[in-house]
Amino acid sequence: MSLRASQPGKTAPKFLHDLLRLDPQSVHSNRNILVDNPPQFDGDARTGPPLVLDRGSCKHEYYSHLERCNLPRIDEAAQQDTRWTVAASCRKCRLYLTLTLDYPDTGCRQPCPNSVYPLHHLRHQSTDSSQVSYHFECSNIACQAHVHVAYEQPVLSKADILLLTDAQALSRRHESILESTPDRAGVKLATPLDVFTRLKRYVSDSLITSNARRSFPARNKKFMEAFGTDCDAILYRLGFTRGEDTEGEDQWKLPSPMSFDDPDLLRHTLEKLIVEVQYLIDDYCASHATPNPSRPTYQDAKLDMARTLSAQAYDKVPGRNLASGEEDHPYYASLGALGDFSDRLIAFCYDRQAASDPSEGPYYFDCLHDLATNRGSELLIMKSSTLASQDVLSKKDINQAYKALGVDQDSQHTISDEHVIGIYRSRWSDTGPQGQADLKLALKTLGHARKSRSLIDAAADTVETNEQALSWLGADATQPDDMIVALYGVKVNDDPSTKDLARQAIELITAHRKSEMLQSWLATGEMTPAAMSLEDALKHFEIENLDGVDPEVLEVVFGMAPDGPVKDRAVSTIRKAMEDRKPSTETWPVGLISHGNTCYLNSLLQYYFTIKPLRELVLDFDKYKYDLTTQGAKEERVGNLHRPVYEIESFQSLTNDLRHLFERMIKDRGPAVRPEADLVCRAFLKPSNPEADTTGSQKDEAVDVNMTTTESESHPADVATSGSVEELTTVSQASSTTLQDDAVLTPPATPKAEKEGELLAPPLPPRRPETPSQQTRTNLEKAEEAARQQQDVAEVMEELLTRLRASIKPLGQDAQGEQLDQLRDIFNMRIMDTIIPEDEQASTKEDDFTNLMLLPPYEPTDIYSALDRVLDLHLEPEASKPVNVYKTLKSFPPILQISINRIRLGRDGKPVKSVDRIRLEETLYMDRYSEDDAILARRKQCWEWRRRLRGLQAEKEIIQKTEVGIDGPSALDGVGEWLATLHEVDALLAEVGVDALNVPESLALDLQQESILQRARLTVIDKEVRELEGSIAKQFSGPDFERLKYRLHAVFFHRGSTGHGHYWTYIYDIQNNMWRLYNDEKVEQFDKLNDILNADSWMQGTPTYAVYVRDDTKEQFVQPLCRDVEEVADEPMPDAPMLSEPIPSEPNYTALPEADRIQEVGDWNKVEAPQNTVNW
Repeated sequence: MSLRASQPGKTAPKFLHDLLRLDPQSVHSNRNILVDNPPQFDGDARTGPPLVLDRGSCKHEYYSHLERCNLPRIDEAAQQDTRWTVAASCRKCRLYLTLTLDYPDTGCRQPCPNSVYPLHHLRHQSTDSSQVSYHFECSNIACQAHVHVAYEQPVLSKADILLLTDAQALSRRHESILESTPDRAGVKLATPLDVFTRLKRYVSDSLITSNARRSFPARNKKFMEAFGTDCDAILYRLGFTRGEDTEGEDQWKLPSPMSFDDPDLLRHTLEKLIVEVQYLIDDYCASHATPNPSRPTYQDAKLDMARTLSAQAYDKVPGRNLASGEEDHPYYASLGALGDFSDRLIAFCYDRQAASDPSEGPYYFDCLHDLATNRGSELLIMKSSTLASQDVLSKKDINQAYKALGVDQDSQHTISDEHVIGIYRSRWSDTGPQGQADLKLALKTLGHARKSRSLIDAAADTVETNEQALSWLGADATQPDDMIVALYGVKVNDDPSTKDLARQAIELITAHRKSEMLQSWLATGEMTPAAMSLEDALKHFEIENLDGVDPEVLEVVFGMAPDGPVKDRAVSTIRKAMEDRKPSTETWPVGLISHGNTCYLNSLLQYYFTIKPLRELVLDFDKYKYDLTTQGAKEERVGNLHRPVYEIESFQSLTNDLRHLFERMIKDRGPAVRPEADLVCRAFLKPSNPEADTTGSQKDEAVDVNMTTTESESHPADVATSGSVEELTTVSQASSTTLQDDAVLTPPATPKAEKEGELLAPPLPPRRPETPSQQTRTNLEKAEEAARQQQDVAEVMEELLTRLRASIKPLGQDAQGEQLDQLRDIFNMRIMDTIIPEDEQASTKEDDFTNLMLLPPYEPTDIYSALDRVLDLHLEPEASKPVNVYKTLKSFPPILQISINRIRLGRDGKPVKSVDRIRLEETLYMDRYSEDDAILARRKQCWEWRRRLRGLQAEKEIIQKTEVGIDGPSALDGVGEWLATLHEVDALLAEVGVDALNVPESLALDLQQESILQRARLTVIDKEVRELEGSIAKQFSGPDFERLKYRLHAVFFHRGSTGHGHYWTYIYDIQNNMWRLYNDEKVEQFDKLNDILNADSWMQGTPTYAVYVRDDTKEQFVQPLCRDVEEVADEPMPDAPMLSEPIPSEPNYTALPEADRIQEVGDWNKVEAPQNTVNW
């Protein structure tokens, strides 16, 4: 726990008194006499179980380990750098205790004790359960002494002592020597005293650094008599090691702790062990009436602790002796005092408790008052009387006030002020004058106790503020004006004499709200329906504010509210406020309406629109367009392939479609536009060679041959049988015409018709108003199916960029023949692979990439760790023989694209989506992956650390992981405890004539020893893991590794699984310093940055693509907002051409205006449930 604002404490003598009695080895939950607050005493009984010692608790006898103590000198006063320590151990249970007192780094202005603070007043600050340590702090702000108490288990457990001294074990060791060396003389049966004295001798010798002889033969007679071979585990744990000398003889080597000037854990353990063994020798000699060979002297630690805490000479009541065993009254413990404290100290204790724990001040006043009476202390009686005259309340007074109002004790802390006032007023009218006076006094008492202004005002019957007016009427701030007037009527009807006060309350509320409706009521007695304020409208629906409120949720709230004129005015006011909050379409990006399964394409198009040089190239495409007429097919490769003429023509049509869309995104009023079907088809469908088409087929059939999906090539049945895609009936005739043009790669057969179509189109946005053919709908359905089947986000982005690049002029070609162009320069990076085969010379290979592909995460991670998995040293999985590879970036792009692969194979071999969190960074530094010898050396050091880290984590998992749901050491303990009870089972079996199990007695001890070793190993592993993780984190920190700075620009998100889902993207506007959410037709400001950087829930989705822009050129390359809205002039509708076909008997929906056709097909903007939204 951490220090609370309201928390009691205890004085240093009381603290020491509890410390000497506490046995942490037998403390149960919430019964720790050192840290738990004592239960309150109400004069008859405690409010909870008393904090007493548990049965079996040790009555400690602590003695100081002087070599480990740093005690205050006589009359030494604390300074800023004071650090006093008492190291002690209990002679009975051998528990080790360290008491430390020090001061904060800011120093202490006036350490306790002093004239104002005669004692430390210590409050519990925190508990470290892993090490059984407690931390306290003095409540005196000028002192703030820190007191730390730490406990350590004995070095030798009960099981260790049993193994060392068991009579049967000693006999077996004796017999083992005689069997192995029968002619050996002087072999004796060792006693427990022999074991203790020899162990003490070995350990004492090991602590003498000048001792040259630090080993002895393993067959040493005295050693074998005392320890044999069954105590090896204990010796290993104590630092003994076993080896061979130069002649090949087995040797035992003594522990080798560091010198005292450079102490370590082993020296500390061995020093404690010597004291423990001496205690065991003392006990054995006393119980067996044997002379003690050591005759040690001990120093009582109690006085050392008292001097450390400045608690050795406090002011006491004459004749009172705590050692008599008399239990103090519970009030003393509540005040943090002892029964022998003088009256002056009792008064000090009350002051400190009341100041430190003001919420329980009335109870401490009860303690002070009763102790003053029982002691007959003039000083304490005078103090309690003075406090009472200052309106300091006792808990008894408060309980009596609640009782007067009929509130039971269990409800005192949960009942609200409004409820208390309601009870008060309900009882007022039924009570006589004397009873009313008592009620008023009770309410006033509770007002002061609860620090409630409303209760105090209600008791005084004054109405001077808005809050008092609301309270007097029984209203609250959320209720509308009409309800305030209704409450006025109820109040006046109940008591007509309160009419003037009630009107005063209405006037105060009217002035505070500035309500025209209430002003009208005060002036005319009628409430005119004036315009409702937004605040009143929100109060009517119990809404705090409009920030972050979903409009769809708001409509549900409106629908659930009861009808009435107030509701209508409130709804109108809120809707108007929502409309006013919407950004102007002229200064806000437009959304893109989905064609059903194209939300990923919409996100991609929005992202490309924000890349300034890409957008400008597309808008000025005629300047960059590759001229097929004069130059023919390209020599350069695009996407590592030579592109035939028919592909380039189709890709140029795609770029033209994209130009048309970008122009609408700039000039259309919005708030959303729909990409043409042509663009959707050309983005997802693959053009085929017209020379391979079957001649003589109809024109519509040629379209189907020319535009095919990758899926249909390998699985033709999939598209043919797909019935889940909605039929789109709103595609323009231009889509059909354009696709047919791509198919035959010839000029249009009727250029005149095209020009007529252009004349028929309105100025903005350009439309293509002709009836769509069935073939166009088929191609659009194929494109939607391709979008649904597509699961590789990076592949779609790469393919679309390749098609755009193929449509423009080359600037040259690289060594591999790949085209150089303006679009490639935006995203291209050169990566060098360093390949290191086993036992062979390393080699390098360089290649160009437009994105970094991450591996699917298998656990929560961060962007740097994910990049390290790909770029740092790793085993190449697809190599024919073991090969290690690491990657280095030789050039860095202006726009860095990182693909976050989410698809991996599940246990059944089928693809599954990885939803593990990848924490993104708002700023990414890529220096650590650059080509530099010094950086490479640091990377290699990190690889070594990570290799070690993986090994430690694997070892930890082996130790901890079991099939029974608990860690390994706990499992060993459980089995060991169970085996230790088998002798009882053997006895029961013997009673019924069944042979015993005959489990070796040492097996349980062996398991316990193994458990101890495993826990010790886990501690070492955890420490080393923390050190390694810290080293890795610091390896690339500092300005030398922050030169290649990238800023997060866009993140693509997906919600769903491999079979279905939905895409959207977040894009950062550098110029306007805001994030926006692009979700199909909706573009909204987004303020929850943590949802982007640290998404880990289903609603937040999973990032699949992250885009960073180089910080030093960001203004040059990204510009999300680009709007130049043009006004559309009203023009008369031209006459429609005559239809050559007869008018159909049923309505021809495809001939309707586009907006009407959308309504017939369905609500394309509707957000479907995740399982119904298919969009890979």
